[in-house]
Amino acid sequence: WKPEYDRWVDMLAGLNNGPGHRLVAWNSALIYDMIFTQPVYYEFKDLQTPTTLMIGTADTTAIGSDIAPPAVKAR
Repeated sequence: WKPEYDRWVDMLAGLNNGPGHRLVAWNSALIYDMIFTQPVYYEFKDLQTPTTLMIGTADTTAIGSDIAPPAVKAR
């Protein structure tokens, strides 16, 4: 853990514990549903707003990593 990560933890804690936590939970549910049920890669070209896609190559907490085949997990 690095101290510079604290700002992101604080931000997430604020979102989840703040007055808009129900809206945050709803939006999170919509995002997870999209990730699990809809291919979206081909739609990236249609985005109209500036968007940052963050992909961690060393992330062991990736969505679906617990159900990935052994060959994929080994990567």
